Amino acid sequence: MFRVHSAFIELLTQHGLADCDSLFDTQNGTALRRLKNRENWRLDLADHGQPRTLYLKKHHVRTLGTRLRARLNFAAPSTPARMEAEQTERLARLGVPTMTVAAYGERLRADGTLIAAFLTDELSGFEQLDLFLPRRFKRSNEPDLRTLVARVAAVAARLHRLGFNHRDFYTCHFFIHETHPGEFAVNLIDLQRVQRWPALLRRRWIVKDLAQLAYSSHPRLIGSSARLRFFLAYLGRTRLDQRAKRFARSVLRRAASLEKKHGPYRDWSSSPQCCH
Repeated sequence: MFRVHSAFIELLTQHGLADCDSLFDTQNGTALRRLKNRENWRLDLADHGQPRTLYLKKHHVRTLGTRLRARLNFAAPSTPARMEAEQTERLARLGVPTMTVAAYGERLRADGTLIAAFLTDELSGFEQLDLFLPRRFKRSNEPDLRTLVARVAAVAARLHRLGFNHRDFYTCHFFIHETHPGEFAVNLIDLQRVQRWPALLRRRWIVKDLAQLAYSSHPRLIGSSARLRFFLAYLGRTRLDQRAKRFARSVLRRAASLEKKHGPYRDWSSSPQCCH
């Protein structure tokens, strides 16, 4: 199975990347991260004489189960690449700003190796929220920071009101572009683990999401006032009633537990923890 967005067929064909094997096997790029069963790559391609950057995730696994499937000529099982692509396209249709899926596919090779590829267009001009904050802002009370907090809250609220939760809701998965001075576009990435739960089971997962966001927020810039503004914007209120306060306390307690368990989210002068 291999699917290509119509806007990328010509580009990928020109570079010999218009099938699953070719895309998975390509070494014509920069390897950003290599894990046991996954690699992240940056591809810089020429598009009618202009540079075009795309990001590629390669997944591969070979187990007893995949070898048996190959021997019995069974179809490939669903892979993380397909799940992320389908979730990304689904949430984009529902109005959650995210990435453009250029191509994705999966194939079970004869030797039992299950390969998959997930290719997205670059979010040109965007930067991870955890890196954008300390570069753009010096003080926690800047009006533009309040605007950005409200925009992040709006994206979070949109996702959750649609019934989804992210499960990796850290600031490095929010990408920010200042389109005009004091105006911000906020896009959400890394949707592989997104879930959708019935309303009765949803609160626990929403608290987990927002705790990850609070835990990973810049401690000097996102203090108690900014957090209050976030919850007001997220809940669409001008003040917090007792129920809303209990909800906010649940989020902040869980964020504190994450910090106690893992330590500070990151050294704010270090390299990024997350990878596009």
